[in-house]
Amino acid sequence: MVRAMLEIAFDDVGLHRVTGSCFADNTGSWRVMEKAGMRREQYGVQDSWHAEHGWVDGCTYAILRSEWEGSEGQRVAAGWGSRRSAEV
Repeated sequence: MVRAMLEIAFDDVGLHRVTGSCFADNTGSWRVMEKAGMRREQYGVQDSWHAEHGWVDGCTYAILRSEWEGSEGQRVAAGWGSRRSAEV
């Protein structure tokens, strides 16, 4: 899902940069972003409000269009393919 969203953001919308954030202890979320090629740019101590736990640590991830385009071969090799190839 994240890869499809990044493909839309860069290829269809034409964005230069995409960011995402999650709670620091949500390893599933930050692993998905890392697997999609995003890098951790910020770890914020108690910067995110959680309804059940109050203030918790958060992480911010980002990727540039140039990084996304440069990783296309790696995505295909990893079996991710591309939304466009699925449409053909």
